[in-house]
Amino acid sequence: MRALALGLAGTALTFTAIAALLVLTDPGRAADGAVVATGKPDEADGARSRHPDDPRAPMTDSSVSVVSEDWLVVTSSQRYTAFDVPPDWGVGPEGSTLSFSREGDWENPVTIGDPAMLWNLACEHWSEDTMAEAEADGADALVDARALAGTRSGQGTTGTAESSRELATDLLVARYGQGDGAHVEVTETRPFDNEHGVRGHVTTATITGRPDDPEARCPVRDGFAIGVSYLNPVHDLVDWGLVADTGYDDELSDETIEQIVGSIRYHDAG
Repeated sequence: MRALALGLAGTALTFTAIAALLVLTDPGRAADGAVVATGKPDEADGARSRHPDDPRAPMTDSSVSVVSEDWLVVTSSQRYTAFDVPPDWGVGPEGSTLSFSREGDWENPVTIGDPAMLWNLACEHWSEDTMAEAEADGADALVDARALAGTRSGQGTTGTAESSRELATDLLVARYGQGDGAHVEVTETRPFDNEHGVRGHVTTATITGRPDDPEARCPVRDGFAIGVSYLNPVHDLVDWGLVADTGYDDELSDETIEQIVGSIRYHDAG
């Protein structure tokens, strides 16, 4: 998936550096104190448990991993989506959210729902001031991750093509900053489909050549983000995103990325 996407023509962008903070919020409370919908579907609405392309055809069981028995299933009842992640990832409780703050600015955070994360416990480097500020804003936990994936609403965009590109760019910039001196490239958006009948668009964004940070406890790493956008069974626009570090020995392989993205499927929560 990453190798294929990087082979497409890209647009080079130059940004100035900013910092990013990840905040994990438990179900029922967002970073700004708002209630987070846990998203149980309305069982009286038959369309909510049907494949979007054929309202007569029930969806397959989405609670079992389609990749491997030991992989973990991540579900979002709110967005009728499921996907699988490797067994060494952590899966938050359904309804939790993950927000990115740029230099402590919580006015317009990038937020991902029902996240799964590959932890980076050795590289926690939040300052006491940053932690206090996040907690004051209603954060339940500060986290650092080598990779993370989840969903968000794509409403407000013109369609799946625009939404996938917006998500890939948002995730990359929010996770890694805008990379003073680094090279950011966003691929051409292209059609997406997988064997589970999910169809829409996909965009990949990468950042390379990030400058060293003398205050970081861990090596500065490059990264990439993938944004997939599609319609769910109730015909709402859904964004699914994956963002991950690159440039270390056990970084996510192309095969693993393909398996994760290929596992995206519709989730019948009823």
